[in-house]
Amino acid sequence: MSIDPAIVTAAVTGLRNVMRHIGMLGDAPEPILGIQVLNPGFPVRRMVHPYAPESGIVQFLVKSGDPVTAGDPVARLTDIYGRPIGPHDGLVITEYDGYVLGLNVGAVCYQHDSLLSLLVRDEGDLVLPFPN
Repeated sequence: MSIDPAIVTAAVTGLRNVMRHIGMLGDAPEPILGIQVLNPGFPVRRMVHPYAPESGIVQFLVKSGDPVTAGDPVARLTDIYGRPIGPHDGLVITEYDGYVLGLNVGAVCYQHDSLLSLLVRDEGDLVLPFPN
């Protein structure tokens, strides 16, 4: 597991900005740098997808902020000897178009573990009518 220093710096800056907003610090807000801002131009929602078809060692083929298209490989599963496991010669394929929000970090995954968080188009109603 690794910690991205840009995310730590952005989080600390954001916390200081919140403290400024509520009056705990008196100076001006700082800009948050080094973090990609995704603005696809349409309503979106977070989706946890895909899931590991087998237990194994996971190698991610994407990173946060990357665009993905349905059918793209996003990870590769192998056994401890590096041999591919699961369907598609070890490749884990996404079924959705969107952007990678984050990786579920770790070298090992178990069957049915989620691998990514994706930002996908939200085509559903934001407010549903109350049933009578």
